Amino acid sequence: MLLLVASTVDMYAQINREDQLKAAWLYKFAKYIEWQEPYEDEEIFKIGVLTTDTELRENLKEWASFKRIGKRMVDIKIYSSETMTTANDLEYCDIFFISRTNKNIEQRIMDFIDKSNTLIVGETDGFAERGGSIGFYVQDNKLLFKINKDVLRQANYKIDPQLLRISTLTETKK
Repeated sequence: MLLLVASTVDMYAQINREDQLKAAWLYKFAKYIEWQEPYEDEEIFKIGVLTTDTELRENLKEWASFKRIGKRMVDIKIYSSETMTTANDLEYCDIFFISRTNKNIEQRIMDFIDKSNTLIVGETDGFAERGGSIGFYVQDNKLLFKINKDVLRQANYKIDPQLLRISTLTETKK
C-alpha cells in the first residue's frame, strides 16, 4: 500500500513539473521570438490555451499574473473544444497552445489560425511535422521541443539563436 501511495505521489509530482515547464517554455517562446506585426492591442500579449489540464491552466494563470513580454502584460484565454466553433474565437492570440487531449480537433484548429501572426504550440506526437510551429515531446524524462523551420520562415518570425540551439529543427511533412 505504501509503495502505491509513493508511486502515485511521484507520478503527480512529475506531471505537475511537466506542466510548470510547459508554462515556463511558453513564456520563453514569447520572449525569444519576435513577431513581425503586433496586433492592434499592443498593451497585451495574448496566449490561448485549449486544454482540460487544470494544473497547466493554473500554472499559466499564476505565471501571467506577474510576467510581461517586453512591456506587454500577459492575458491567458482558456478555450474549450465544446465552445470553440469558428476562427473568430482564435484569431487574436499571439501564442495558441493545443493540449494532447484535443488531438481529434487539432488539425481543424491549425487550419483556423492565422499562422503568420500566431505561434501554434502543441504536444501530440509529430505536431510540428504536421504544420504546428513548435511541438513539445518527452524523451528520457526531459521535456524537449521541435521547431518547424518551414512554418516559422513563412511567418517571418525572428528567432533568437539561443532558442534554436536548444531545440530540434524539423519541417512540415507532406
